[in-house]
Amino acid sequence: MNLSNIDPTTITPEMLGTLLVNIFCPKTEVIKESTRILKSYFKLRESIGPLLSYATGSPDIRVRLLACICLKKRLIKHWTAQEAVFKISTKEALLSAFLSETDAKVRENVAYVIGTLASLLIPNNEWPEIFAFITAKCQSSNPLELDQGVLLLYAICDELGKGLEPFISPIIELLNKLIAIKANQTLTVKTINAILNSNISEDSLMKVIALLPHVLQITLTSPDNTSLLHEIFDSFSDLVYIPKLLVPYLPTLIEIALSIAENKENGNDLRNIVLAFIEFAVNTKAKLIRKDKKMLTRIIDVAFKIVTENEDEHEEDEETPVTSALYLLQAYALKIPNRIIYSLIMERCDAFIKSPEPRLRKAALMILGATCKGIELALKKDLDSVLDVALKCAKDESVKVQEACFKTLYDFTDCIPQGFSKHYSKVLPVLLAEIGNKPDQLKIKILIVLETFCEHLSKEEISPYLKPLLQLLIFYVDSSQMSVSYTHL
Repeated sequence: MNLSNIDPTTITPEMLGTLLVNIFCPKTEVIKESTRILKSYFKLRESIGPLLSYATGSPDIRVRLLACICLKKRLIKHWTAQEAVFKISTKEALLSAFLSETDAKVRENVAYVIGTLASLLIPNNEWPEIFAFITAKCQSSNPLELDQGVLLLYAICDELGKGLEPFISPIIELLNKLIAIKANQTLTVKTINAILNSNISEDSLMKVIALLPHVLQITLTSPDNTSLLHEIFDSFSDLVYIPKLLVPYLPTLIEIALSIAENKENGNDLRNIVLAFIEFAVNTKAKLIRKDKKMLTRIIDVAFKIVTENEDEHEEDEETPVTSALYLLQAYALKIPNRIIYSLIMERCDAFIKSPEPRLRKAALMILGATCKGIELALKKDLDSVLDVALKCAKDESVKVQEACFKTLYDFTDCIPQGFSKHYSKVLPVLLAEIGNKPDQLKIKILIVLETFCEHLSKEEISPYLKPLLQLLIFYVDSSQMSVSYTHL
């Protein structure tokens, strides 16, 4: 077939089949030209019939799969322009293909096409028989039919969104039956999760949340539960902002999340998701969390433990559990009253900073910097002694600890400038004395601290240090020994 001058309006079903097969051709130019022609052809309402035929009847698995994907994207757009007879035959063809399809991936994509079409028709009561069809399959004693029913239920719940509202009660009844007989548990959980993300009313959400104990039991005992846990905690991170919704289950959810987060064998993505959930929980459920001292203590302990991990094991631009744990501690310092949170943070920081292990000293400094804004009121009385300890770390034997020290001093200048700047007579001499002894990466960090710190000093406060500061800056401007951002100078 000559692809250079094909008019999309003249494409026959046979030509469409050739173009779909061309997508799997090893020649890039053929793929490119066929894709261009198909894009133009799919803009025509007449494309839906032939595309449906290939999705439901092509002997080539690759073509059936590709046709399903293309059909899902374009069926809604062209549906209203189709004849009534074609609409009826399309629904019948899709259900028939779904039941007879032998390839699991293709069957899954046929289900998604049905789900997409259902999202348009069900709200207008134009496909009332679909739920009866699903219910019959979900109640079948035949394992294949049962799996088919669960898959189709998931596809429709995933696509229907707010349109699920009138059907929540019968769907929940059906899900309870599926849970009881342990039918395709992974897909059952994914269906429940899809409903939780469907923008239904809070009253309906409360009914779905009642399934949560079953969801957790299934998920935690599933052999390959990582993706499921990722999905459901991603949903919980949004749902936790709805008042009262997760309250009965919050302690259980937080404990599960903590167990996942502290296990280094879990992937960073999953650990970050559950740490974010615990962080978001305190934004709306701080009163509940602070009343449970045991739970709050456990949260702080796990977060401290995670901050001690070695970040060098991760990619440079990768968000690590260490970063997520610091965000968590920052949120708890801001939301939990100082009379409760301050001692929990400071007691652990004090123990860490005295440790012979550099990773613990580094963690203490990082946590002080992350939480200083939240604990500012209680910290005022101890800031002088805290600074004494922190400034000693500027001479620590570990470069990582020194780096954390200067980052913490920057956090102090940025987050609690008024209280911190009063200690200029203690801070500036140390920074000026230490900058000459440090490697370039630490020199830059000290300059950043100096830049931010000096912004908050009055003329009288900075005057005694003006000469050494200017000498220092002029030296580095003239020096070719260090690569440094001139912004900070």
